[in-house]
Amino acid sequence: MPPRRGAPCSLQLLLLLAAALAAPAAAADAPPPEPAGGLDALTPALAAALRDNPDFAAALLERGAAGPPSAAAPGAAEPNAGLNLPIDILSGGEIDALQICPALKSLNAKSNVQACSVVGTAEITLLASFSNACPNTTQTGYGSQSQPPAHAAGGGDAPRPLLARAPAPEAFGAAELLAAEGATYAFLWGAIRNIYAWWTCSSDEGGSLDGYLLPTGFEGVGGDTTSPGAYKIDKKPYMVILKRPSTSQLVFLFRGTGTKEDWLQNFAYLRTRRPQFSLNPLDRFPGSRFPGEVHFGFLSAFRAAWPKIRAALDAESLGGARLGQISFAGHSQGAAVAAMAAFASTKYLESKGAPRAVDAVLFGAPNLGNSDFVRGLATGSVNVRNVAFRNDVITQLPCQSAKADRAASMPACLYPGPVPTRTSLKTYWADYQPSRGVVAIAPSDMPVQTGAWARTNLLNISNIFPEIRAGHYCSYTCFLSTFVTDQPDDSCLVEDPPVSGYTKCRFP
Repeated sequence: MPPRRGAPCSLQLLLLLAAALAAPAAAADAPPPEPAGGLDALTPALAAALRDNPDFAAALLERGAAGPPSAAAPGAAEPNAGLNLPIDILSGGEIDALQICPALKSLNAKSNVQACSVVGTAEITLLASFSNACPNTTQTGYGSQSQPPAHAAGGGDAPRPLLARAPAPEAFGAAELLAAEGATYAFLWGAIRNIYAWWTCSSDEGGSLDGYLLPTGFEGVGGDTTSPGAYKIDKKPYMVILKRPSTSQLVFLFRGTGTKEDWLQNFAYLRTRRPQFSLNPLDRFPGSRFPGEVHFGFLSAFRAAWPKIRAALDAESLGGARLGQISFAGHSQGAAVAAMAAFASTKYLESKGAPRAVDAVLFGAPNLGNSDFVRGLATGSVNVRNVAFRNDVITQLPCQSAKADRAASMPACLYPGPVPTRTSLKTYWADYQPSRGVVAIAPSDMPVQTGAWARTNLLNISNIFPEIRAGHYCSYTCFLSTFVTDQPDDSCLVEDPPVSGYTKCRFP
């Protein structure tokens, strides 16, 4: 869910980019059944209103300023004496992104109304300001796309299958894996970056780029007629499926948030218990449920992609060349979808009498569900790596908490945000957890400007978005560049002055 150009800088938007960026957090003791009609019905209506009525977000802001209606949900009668954050997260015009979740959880324990006001204002502000406009609509060819790096610094080619380390521990010692897998992470990340670089200036966004740049040696599986392997979700490029028969590889890639519809899915952080992979009863099979409780918006994004994933498995793994090295990778919201897709694929292949393990590499992944969900996801069949930069605020969202934390968790809200997340009398969602298999990246791991990288959690209110972009996007580009010899840019420089041999942080 990378930040987008053209958004206003304000404390409320900052609190969004943390309280809402991937959608707040935490769980209820008795999670609700899946909402009737689902987000699949809710999101298009809201998205259509945002598309067709430019004053819609402004009207929501006016509604928020007017305060909750008199017949609001339990808790709405609390005194709303202003948004007094329980801890000081501002210092010298900067906000510490790593303190946003602690502040919001503490606020919710004192006043759900105030906490929901922070979250709702942030969400509405983001929707009103979001833009994915192509910066150069006349650019043709492949634009800023480049071939993903394929030559490991220690010798050999990428991508390769990951080491067999399933079920994954909560966290890996990074050195244990990176010598063998770092170049593969760099290849997958480069291929995901190309989805961003293409789709921002694709014909769907008013641009003129030719299509998605296929990595050398790979073929597209299905996809758009003008861009093999690339798939659209809600008419927007979202997923790429690649194959390399010579190495029996089948690769699924997912970009992060890029539309207002995506943001609405992020905001739908209510959870549903043991949901089916598909809403269509005819598409179900033994084992076609997720374990535990799942972020509802991410589930909706997965469901939109699942029929295409399943068709590719039928054609390329169960049939055709019977490709056996299957990998999933995604960034931000796309990392959540990649994790779900990896789990669902193992269950589908097992139901077809062809069980096999799959790899899943997640970059900047938000928290996906409760403890039962993340434990179930990291089964012996999903070989997961959760690559996370320490100062990337998105990796903390929805805010992590224990079930016993109860109200000191992310707020459950009916008002004033665009997507209600309160489904019972409870005012919180507790027990949101990250995926297991964490491969942690520290600022000291960067090849240059380690002091500047250590400060990327401190966001200047007048210059918020470039700094968030550094933690959520450029950090992965920079760190992974050290494991390959053929990456065209490294995005390692986050401060002046320039350093010879390194390039400035850029998105995409």
